Amino acid sequence: MNALRRLLAIVAAPTDGDSYQWAVIGLGHVMLGAALQGLLGVTAAAARLGLAALYWAAKEHGDMRRGGALRDGLVDTALVGVGCFYTGDRWWPVAVMLTAAVGAWIKETRA
Repeated sequence: MNALRRLLAIVAAPTDGDSYQWAVIGLGHVMLGAALQGLLGVTAAAARLGLAALYWAAKEHGDMRRGGALRDGLVDTALVGVGCFYTGDRWWPVAVMLTAAVGAWIKETRA
């Protein structure tokens, strides 16, 4: 479990930064979910959601105990969950990029 926590720390997201940084870090979380799904070969929806729950337990829950924000952890976990549903279809990367762009725009307008 410690090795998994160290691996997941690679995509640790700072809470500050500009919209571009937010989008890039968000895409990193999505791609982590896609990689976990691809490496483990899970296909059932429940198993894919289980991967997102495992990510929460291994990474974000620990971040919260160290003072991390609940909202940030939920967003990161949701992005990993989106990645767990990667199917290889053409629409998927387009949807991911649009979601990241909209999220960055929202962050930019709140700044």
